[in-house]
Parts: sequence; structure tokens; C-alpha cells
Amino acid sequence: MKNLFDFATSELSQDAFLCWLFENYNCENEIVRDAALELLRKMTGIEDLQIDPNCSLKTERQVEHTDVIVIFKLQGADHILLIEDKVFSDFRKKQLEYRRKIAQNKEIDENRVHCALYKTDLENEDERNLVEESGWRAFYIRNIDAFFSEYINSDCLIFDQYRDHIANRVKSLDNRISIPMNKWKEYGDKLLFRAFILNDLFPMIKKLPNDSLENPKIKGWHSYASLYLTRKHNFDQFVLTMEIAFHPKWNGANITIRCWGGGETDVPQDLKTQLQSFLITHYPFFKRFNSEKWCIAKGKERLLYTDGIDVMTKEIEKRIQAFADLCNKANEELSNHPEWQNLFAKTSDNLEQIV
Repeated sequence: MKNLFDFATSELSQDAFLCWLFENYNCENEIVRDAALELLRKMTGIEDLQIDPNCSLKTERQVEHTDVIVIFKLQGADHILLIEDKVFSDFRKKQLEYRRKIAQNKEIDENRVHCALYKTDLENEDERNLVEESGWRAFYIRNIDAFFSEYINSDCLIFDQYRDHIANRVKSLDNRISIPMNKWKEYGDKLLFRAFILNDLFPMIKKLPNDSLENPKIKGWHSYASLYLTRKHNFDQFVLTMEIAFHPKWNGANITIRCWGGGETDVPQDLKTQLQSFLITHYPFFKRFNSEKWCIAKGKERLLYTDGIDVMTKEIEKRIQAFADLCNKANEELSNHPEWQNLFAKTSDNLEQIV
């Protein structure tokens, strides 16, 4: 029989599963019941959590920008568990603010509001640090797989298929190197491309002797994964980025270089033109591109998945070095033009959201 969760891959489907699991905390199936309570313990951090079967537990979805809310009583007091459920997309700093708002709306002490990120994707160190520093608990795909692997043969099709779906995604990660890149879309969709960025590209980038780049980032867009490189800021509002995008349905990776001012600041056309000319002249694998907002260059051709991981990594390394040289050129041009420095000196409130 086909696994339902191989088709129901959206966050809404996973929301529904979590709500179904928690609301079965006192069902007749012992394994499902135990898993529901144990997951609630881990997500809240309340180790001795026991819910009286006669007490109420209910779930809500998509309330106050929160994916799943679990409301339950413990020793006569109401508790709330907020769950940000992610299949692939990034966790945003703004989502950390909802805890206090929901506590106020539900008229409950904030100390009894528990928060967890539940993400069936690879762990992102920067994201985990952000979450945990804010008092949330983070669960990523390997944590989730380890949890559900403890509950086998539940004799409940929904539960067993979800457990197997997670296990199969982790198995594909472990076997990633042996699977041709052009076949990755058949094994976990975007997950394997994200693993390539984190496990192969990040270490390579950090070994490069470039002080002109910020730390690399990985972006989880709706349908694809991106390696995102940003120029090290000497001037707050000048933003120069390179995005290398891996879409499961493409036959290769697309590369885009963008240049814009943070907030409402426009980058002078003279500066854009100089940067374009420098890049195109020195690195023929880029082409001039002006028709997209902020875009100044694109890769002439996609980097093909059929060439394999080793070739892909080497070709990306060349383009990262080209981008680093472009960043150094940008710093040089800005240093030679005081009027441009003044233009980009103001701090933009929404720069972080843009980048």
C-alpha cells in the first residue's frame, strides 16, 4: 500500500497529523496514546507530565499565526503548547513574538505557555540557536525520526505510515551520496538538495580565504532550496548577494547576483554598471541581466545535476570566488566615493527582513 504521507507533504497535512496525535492522548491504542503523551512531555519540558483522562485536551490550528496550539490542564491549571510546524520553510524571528500575544489573548500566565519548533528538515545551527535562545525547544528530522522509531507496530495505519515516512526521508539522507543528483527529487524532494548545501557547500565556503563575505545562509523557499551569500557590510544599506538555487524539478542549479539598497535607497546606476562590467569581463560564466528588479547578473548556464556532486561543488567554488572578488570590488568603489558612502550609511530597519 502507498504511504499517505508521501502525497500529503505540506505543513497543513503535518499540522493535521500533530493535532490528531495529541487529541488521541487517551485513546484505546496504547502505542498511539503513549507517543502522544511522551511527545507532549518533550515539547513542554515537563518530565512528570500526566494528564487525567477526564481532563480536557484540545488542539487548534492556524491561530494568531501559530500552526498548532495544544491546550491542556495540569494539576488544575491551564497550559498551552505552541508549535511552529515546518516541513521546509525557514523559521522567522517574528514568530518568536507570538508567545506573549497568545498568553494575553488566552488570559494565561506566560510561564505556562510552552513553545516548540517541529521541523521535518535538517538542523540549521543558526536557526536552532535563535529558537533555543528564545526559550523554545527545537525538533528536527533526525530528532523526530529517533522519537517515532521507538513506537513500532502500533496497529494504527495513520501512525505507522507517518513514522515510516519520516524514517524513509532520513534513510534517503544517509544514502544521498550513492544517489545521482538528477534522481534526488525522487528521494525526499528538496531535502537532499538542502543536505548538499549544508554538508558539502558550507564547509567548502568556510575554508575559502575570503573576508568579504558574511556567513553563508541556507534559504528554504516554497519550492526550492538556496545557498545564499551576502557581502560583508561596510555600509549598512548596500546589499550585494548571490543566490544559488536548487529546484528538484530543474535539471540544474540557477545562479543570480543582486544589488540593491536596504530599505528605500537606490543604488546609483554607475555603481551597478561598474560591478556588472567587472564581473562579466573577468568571469565569462556570468552574463549581464537587467530585466529583473535588483538583478545585475545571472549564470550563463545552469550547473547540471547530471555532472554529479564533485563537479557541482568545484563549479560552485569558482563562482563563489568570483562573487567574493565582486564584493571586494564593491568595497573599493564605495571607498572611493564619499557621496555613495553617505547614501548607504543609514541603518535600514527592514534590512534584515530583506536579506
